[in-house]
Amino acid sequence: NNAYIRKINAPNLSISSKSLARLSWQGQLSPEQLKAVSTAPGSMSITKLLQHIRYLNNSKQDSSAHILKLTQKLLQPINMMIMILLALAFIFGSQRQSSMGYKMMFGILWGFIYYLSNEMAANAALVYHFPAWSGVLVTPIALGSFAAYKLSR
Repeated sequence: NNAYIRKINAPNLSISSKSLARLSWQGQLSPEQLKAVSTAPGSMSITKLLQHIRYLNNSKQDSSAHILKLTQKLLQPINMMIMILLALAFIFGSQRQSSMGYKMMFGILWGFIYYLSNEMAANAALVYHFPAWSGVLVTPIALGSFAAYKLSR
């Protein structure tokens, strides 16, 4: 096995290189933290996200993407209820105006619009440094209000 580690030193711009068979690593990251760094925030559990957010905040790093994913995960049940409410608004709307196939197609389209606008609002909050909850709640409030209005007619 020809595996080796190349250690490069550059004190005072005098570069030297050394090949080593073995080298101990003195880092402050634990194996769990190293794994968390390489894991996408969307695939972490809520407890892992909380731990990683705490670690990022303690080390003065940007945790906004992780906070956004945590907020999305916490509000996912509300999003599901609003999507069901939106579907019900199209199914139980006026029964005489259109066929069931048309209503289903329109409901699927609105579901797709809901998903896209939810993702866009969340990413816009991340890019423009708004609080994570504002980007995650904009779409559910807007389309939930629309669905409630449509159901009340």
